[in-house]
Amino acid sequence: MIYEIGTNLYFLFVLITSMVGSMYYRSQAMLIARAIISLLIIFVSGIGINKKLRSVLIIWILFVLICSIISNHFAAGPLIRFISMFLESYILLRLFKQKFTEIYVKWILVFSMISLIGWCLSVINIEWLISFLSPINISGGYEADSPIGLYIHTGFYTINWIPNDIWGLSLPRNAGFCWEPGGFSLLVVLAIYINFILKKENILSWKNILLFVTLLTTFSTTGYLALLGLLIYEYSAKRKSLFSIISLVVIIILSYHIFFRYQFLSGKVSAYSEMRPYVTSTPTGDVLAGSRIAGYSLVLQDLKKNPLFGKALISTGNYGEYGEIITWHLNSIYTITSTMGLVGLLLWLWFVVNSSKSLSKIYNHYSKYGFLIFIILSSFGFNVHSLSIIFTFATYGYFIPTTYKITQKASGRKSTISQEYNKNIL
Repeated sequence: MIYEIGTNLYFLFVLITSMVGSMYYRSQAMLIARAIISLLIIFVSGIGINKKLRSVLIIWILFVLICSIISNHFAAGPLIRFISMFLESYILLRLFKQKFTEIYVKWILVFSMISLIGWCLSVINIEWLISFLSPINISGGYEADSPIGLYIHTGFYTINWIPNDIWGLSLPRNAGFCWEPGGFSLLVVLAIYINFILKKENILSWKNILLFVTLLTTFSTTGYLALLGLLIYEYSAKRKSLFSIISLVVIIILSYHIFFRYQFLSGKVSAYSEMRPYVTSTPTGDVLAGSRIAGYSLVLQDLKKNPLFGKALISTGNYGEYGEIITWHLNSIYTITSTMGLVGLLLWLWFVVNSSKSLSKIYNHYSKYGFLIFIILSSFGFNVHSLSIIFTFATYGYFIPTTYKITQKASGRKSTISQEYNKNIL
């Protein structure tokens, strides 16, 4: 009982802090604390460090040292950040093993219930909800996405509210416990992928209804497109008849019209595609602040200078037309390629592809690359590789390379997947 409570508390700790709802979670002190806590758990619980963890940590340390020599700058932040995330991923997968995905869905369902209660109250009277939650606000000074917005984070629920939202949205958006609604939408889509697609639970089950309704209330472009892309991929991979092809075309056409019918969807993508609004002048120089789509030309310049390692884990670079600017992208593919080059990008994709195949194999699911599709689509909205809970899924195929005996229900029938679990590996 105590062990179960302890493991769930650690899961919650990683889940909540990795979604950076508070400035406290984003601090260097928290980063170091996460690494120390993980090391303590490894040795106190008797989990120990196996060959796979040692190997990946050694490779990462060597990678950082090579980048430090190239850039003449020691990247202490990235070094600690990824060591911390590798440790957290390793511990979670050792503690929960094949049940990790089940525990994940369970907690996302809990947070979905909490978030829907909060969202309904915010629709009724958001000013009252803000005054009620203000005494337990632990945002640590984090601000909303707009200067006129209001931000409150309580650990288990977040208000990120912008009055008269610039995308023409009149309703508050559901941010769950994350720093913003888009981040929460990704967690919900991942839970839908596990529960609805991999486990094949009936779409009308209370779990799936709860997850779909929660996703709807996030009003997240990235979340909607990630789910749509997943559904299209799964549909295309399983059916190859003329009817299915025609149906797929109809779905794409309808989705296109729905997408461009609503300003909060199409307007955002149009803005994200323009470079100039993201380059701003500051007293210390120009900054490319958080591009999601527009920064590809800068990424190409980084690759031309050093195809293997990019900017070698530093943020400053010289670019044609812009000169020396500090760059940071809200796009995992851009960020990894720019700062780690093709070496970093290929390693990241290797982890993700292996995990995608492992997740499908465990659930005896025909389509192998659903998780890869999710990561690629999500990457165009956020730096998903820096979110520890998603990073754990990305390293799933590395730390859990074998499948297990799982009994699951599908459409009222029980199906059993029988494969041997290699205890020597975990």
